Amino acid sequence: MILKRMSKTLRGLVVIGGVLMALVMVGLLAHGSRSRTTLQAYKAQLRAKGEKLTLSELKPDAHANINNSLALLNNAVTKLGNARFFPGSLGLMTFIGAGKARLARTADQPPFYSRVPGNPVEWTEFVAGFEKAEPALEEIRQAMEDPALDWGLGTNLPVGPTSNFYVPMQRAAQWLAGAEVKELHEGNVERAVQNLEALLGLAQMNREEYARVAQMIRLRITRNAVAATWEALQAPGWSDSQLERLQKSWQRIDLIDGLERGLVGERAFGEAACSEARHADSPRTSQAFLPPGTSQTTKISPALVMQDRLLLPAWRLTSANDDELFFLKMMQAGLETTRSLETSRSWNTVKQTLDELTDHVERTAGAWQGFRYPLSARSIPNFLKAAEAALRGETERQLALAAIALKRSQLARGAFPATLDDLVPEFLPSIPRDFMNGKPLHYRLLSDGSFLLYSVGDDGRDDGGDASAVSPGRFGLWEGRDAVWPSAAHE
Repeated sequence: MILKRMSKTLRGLVVIGGVLMALVMVGLLAHGSRSRTTLQAYKAQLRAKGEKLTLSELKPDAHANINNSLALLNNAVTKLGNARFFPGSLGLMTFIGAGKARLARTADQPPFYSRVPGNPVEWTEFVAGFEKAEPALEEIRQAMEDPALDWGLGTNLPVGPTSNFYVPMQRAAQWLAGAEVKELHEGNVERAVQNLEALLGLAQMNREEYARVAQMIRLRITRNAVAATWEALQAPGWSDSQLERLQKSWQRIDLIDGLERGLVGERAFGEAACSEARHADSPRTSQAFLPPGTSQTTKISPALVMQDRLLLPAWRLTSANDDELFFLKMMQAGLETTRSLETSRSWNTVKQTLDELTDHVERTAGAWQGFRYPLSARSIPNFLKAAEAALRGETERQLALAAIALKRSQLARGAFPATLDDLVPEFLPSIPRDFMNGKPLHYRLLSDGSFLLYSVGDDGRDDGGDASAVSPGRFGLWEGRDAVWPSAAHE
């Protein structure tokens, strides 16, 4: 009798469990249908606005790089060899006080760190090292006369051969900057300009690439070129034609466009990762469920395979559509905010919006809800850091353009102008912009005939060109109350 009663109880539990399971499945299927409809409607809305969501939409016909500049660059860099000094440790526009930077070309020793501690490099060795590398440097300069638009066919993928191009580009940039210092030290402005033009050509390489890392490399090289340009502008012997050439090279660069392109590419790569996670049956897809920042080259292990067999099916069944929808909405919000920088919005206003967006992403895709949004947690970039770096770089570019035009005006008229308006249209098409407050850069002609040129800095507040350090003892372009284009320190 007890067995029969137990059997009936078990049967009842089984029936109840079956009914509950059926209800759960019906609920999941209904939710999946609704969320899929909502996702497709949102994608259609974005495409109606002109947004391109996938790699195939962004680049239906990838460039084949028939100019071969990438291959030429890689080949030339391998010929540079090794020197006793580190080209990457070149100290240009090194601040030694508020609004004051040290000149490299007139220093007692070249501004490099020696590979041998306590045995500094002298100018004779420095010059000899760059003269030995001159044939390879000439190949680099020739390759940069027509820099490649992108990495070429087959590289616009979530996992691309980025390191194959990053290292040669960075090394070439370091050697070109060093070669510029060598030429300025010897009083050869024309050769220095040629190295600067090649350096700015490097900053234009991969300008149409959608991989965000490519745009980050361009940004880093551009900011190095700002320091190299400052060094060159302090030297005597310039002609207006040389300054005009340098100015045109700077005018070709647009870091805000690069920021947008990188974010659009990040969205497309996220969509590709989502598609793979939805449909592929490979242990590699489980890496989408690892913490953000985990390398995509992580060795396949039984734990990863288990994630494919457990977490991935659960994600597909319960939250794949919600995850993708959240990802697309956050990416669109970040893109629209960064695009607003082109409409003279101040960095402070944009920063506040991006702060709120970042907090929302962390609250939703992090903590206890993170299991529902693994792809969003991994794929949504840090908009704030990306935008801040690009805005600083673009403001530095604007400062460099203004400084070149001021030098041209001084050569033509014998003195610096009273206002930046006096540079337009003879030397500039428009007044360079301070992206920190959305207004023109600030400028003042000083009583001794020199000038004060500055951005209001990160806080967006005009402190009258005050370069004093916010944190005592820390000097740099962005360490002051305002970001002041430095004057040369005479030690």
